[in-house]
Amino acid sequence: MAVSDVGPGFFETYGVPLLAGRTIRASDDSTSPPVVVVNATAAHLISPSGSAIGQSLDVVTIRQQHPTVVGIVADVPQYDPALKPVAEAFSATAQDLHSPSWLAIRVAGDPDALALPVQKAVRDLDPELVVRTVSMESMMSKSLAPHRFTAVVLGTFALLAMTLAAVGLFGVIAYLVERRTREIGVRMALGAQQRHVVGLVLREGLTLTAVGVAVGVVFAIGLAHLLQSLLYEVQPTDAGVIIAVASALSGIALLATGLPALRATRVDPMITLRAE
Repeated sequence: MAVSDVGPGFFETYGVPLLAGRTIRASDDSTSPPVVVVNATAAHLISPSGSAIGQSLDVVTIRQQHPTVVGIVADVPQYDPALKPVAEAFSATAQDLHSPSWLAIRVAGDPDALALPVQKAVRDLDPELVVRTVSMESMMSKSLAPHRFTAVVLGTFALLAMTLAAVGLFGVIAYLVERRTREIGVRMALGAQQRHVVGLVLREGLTLTAVGVAVGVVFAIGLAHLLQSLLYEVQPTDAGVIIAVASALSGIALLATGLPALRATRVDPMITLRAE
């Protein structure tokens, strides 16, 4: 179990929701009984069927005592948002008798604008301290950078694959329809109406496309779990993405079927019959 030393206002500053009990207070000092706040994952391990509030945390020792759980907060990733939450406990810095190594400040405006004033205020207290300021936005951006790079690479290859599939689908279906030009001409010469002929060709082409899309969706859902570790806050079987891709391919098939069929119906039937 990971253990961190925090001070009063830590959870409020970072916006971590309190689920039960209380957070660390200023009264939790070296003269008071040791206490800890745990996250939801740790609380479930401590008491799977009940509340962890009031339980003794035996895996942690503060001043040779096992602290008491006084609060439960929501799971919050500490280093990588894509990682599953781990059991964490937060003890009071004043009770651990440790000097805080960092200070968290919540601001309403631009955090970078306060960087220099904060550094000056700390150096006024102790000129020998080395102060480095960093915003939560930059920390999150750095943490998510590998996931963004992976998403860009996968998105590029997916777009390329989509383009190749669209070109191939259009070419194959258009070729198949073009081969039926004589058949369409004969039907028109025998009295078939243009809308009936085009509708027939469209139904056949879209039926073939529907079968292909259905097979592709089944394979996509079956193999989606392979991408689970590469995604962050995105489901591998996202219904919106599947519907969008299927709709795009169906639209391409509609154009590839309808345009050649419509063009074939405009051929003079007598030319087709003489060719026969």
